[in-house]
Amino acid sequence: MKYRAAIKQARVHGEQDDAYRDLALRVAASQSGMISALAVLTGSLADVQTRMAGLEKVLKEVE
Repeated sequence: MKYRAAIKQARVHGEQDDAYRDLALRVAASQSGMISALAVLTGSLADVQTRMAGLEKVLKEVE
């Protein structure tokens, strides 16, 4: 009985380790995707800022 309980505990711990490993892999993949999306957004924001600066310049000239 004692050995069966130890074996069962080892299996449970192994399954938990696998679950944590899978979770860590999913989190890493998610973070990678978020980094890519953030890079795209940063580029878009820089473009908007450049266009806004040009628009402000035109509006100041019109005044």
